[in-house]
Amino acid sequence: ESGVKAQVRVSMDEDHHSLAYGMIRTVPFRQEIFARVPGSAALVTAMGINPPLKLDAHTESQQVTALDVGREFFANLAEVAMFVLPSVDSDHDELPNFGLVVRANDAQKSEALWSQLLAIPSMLDPEEGPRVQEINVEGQRGQRYTFDADDAPTLDMIRVDDATMVVGTPDAVKAALAIDDEQQSILGDRDLADAIQGAPAYASKAVFAHVGRLLALASQLEDGHEAQQLALISQVVKRMKIAVVSDEAPRQFTLGLEASELPVFEEVIRVVAEMQGSRAPSRVVASGMP
Repeated sequence: ESGVKAQVRVSMDEDHHSLAYGMIRTVPFRQEIFARVPGSAALVTAMGINPPLKLDAHTESQQVTALDVGREFFANLAEVAMFVLPSVDSDHDELPNFGLVVRANDAQKSEALWSQLLAIPSMLDPEEGPRVQEINVEGQRGQRYTFDADDAPTLDMIRVDDATMVVGTPDAVKAALAIDDEQQSILGDRDLADAIQGAPAYASKAVFAHVGRLLALASQLEDGHEAQQLALISQVVKRMKIAVVSDEAPRQFTLGLEASELPVFEEVIRVVAEMQGSRAPSRVVASGMP
């Protein structure tokens, strides 16, 4: 009653050998990837990349070679999730706070590789490269990369455990590391949790958007009249959600799109009237309309 849903499904023969499907298909992501995504996130994307592997506990993983660049993106990474918070970066008020949660088969090697890749600009030009600082966030040690470019955000990188690493703006990383239990993560969010936890078994790629929070964020990035209008619209769609999920089973591909908690017609009329600077109608009858 409060939303719309559309679905496109392609079914294939049991013994199919579709090269096109094989090229786009990835493994399903697991719910664990959302455990470090803050519950207040305005936008969350997730993607499964590789199945988890059992590694030898005695493997020396801190050594990085040139071939690890390929293995990092095609073998070591298991799944990733990107999130955007409904707030702006404290150092760059024109950028939102964002973070990347990475689950890898060997997070220590991922950390070592990413650290060396981020250090390459400094090796080529010490004056233009980022400044690296050792930091401690919520009891976790990591590195902070500060770039001289005015439009470049400061990035924190923290390896949480043997499988998880968080990279992003300082406020986003701090929010991710402050999560103590599932209820503080996006899995406990009253607006987005149902959509995320209701993802199908073979969900491999997904986007979950909280429209109200995104508009509230946009209003912070704008100035003057535009910011006021965006803030007004965000009140109408304050609980509206959009979910796009690809379900990539072995013999069936399904792409689902769902928009829920759509605004009621009376609220839309009221906001339009306020944006035009006129008085909203005292009563609008819109029986049966979302």
